[in-house]
Amino acid sequence: MFKHDCWGGRFCSRAASTFTLALLACASCADDTRTKSAGESVASCDCPIDWELENVSLCVAPHTNYSPPVIFSSHVDADGDFVCDATQRFPQPVSSEPWSTQRIRSRCSGQGTLTLRIRQGRAREASASDCVLNEQTFEFDYAQPNRALELAEVAAWSAQSEACSRAFEDTGGYFEFRVESEALGCGASGEKVNYVDICLARCRDDPSGEGCEACADTPEQNRL
Repeated sequence: MFKHDCWGGRFCSRAASTFTLALLACASCADDTRTKSAGESVASCDCPIDWELENVSLCVAPHTNYSPPVIFSSHVDADGDFVCDATQRFPQPVSSEPWSTQRIRSRCSGQGTLTLRIRQGRAREASASDCVLNEQTFEFDYAQPNRALELAEVAAWSAQSEACSRAFEDTGGYFEFRVESEALGCGASGEKVNYVDICLARCRDDPSGEGCEACADTPEQNRL
């Protein structure tokens, strides 16, 4: 059994771990250190899509002489707290509890596909070569504008690649949020993407430390 920490929303507190994906309205977000977006600013977007997840906290046990890092999803317990199952040797068994609930909202209606990836690397330098610890895809049919649409729960997961887990431990990681829709979102060719750094566990004790920018001021409203 390993000691584990939580990576995700600000200090893994429940209230702050509710995460709404969208890009803050700005003339240019190219200098944002926590996110990178493909496509135009939402200031000139007619149909932005808000994608909200209740929980984005990860459970992480560091490597030992006998095991690579163990990385897996947390879940919300009956008291509404984010908790991790007892950590086992790599690879962690996948929990029977879902990782998170999720919902979307927009000013417009439309259909499309959402893809969530947990990747190794940094959001500011996101690359197709960054390895993927987990990927989940969701189809949606959004028929009632300006009303929240509950989607299927985000399933529990655990990292299965030893090499990717070690890379994640060494360099950190980020969320890749992608929407494919011709009717909804801001971006070219019907595909829009945001990259958001994952808050490091050590930043709970030192939120002003190096590399902790993603924890200090997590946007409450982000938009695709």
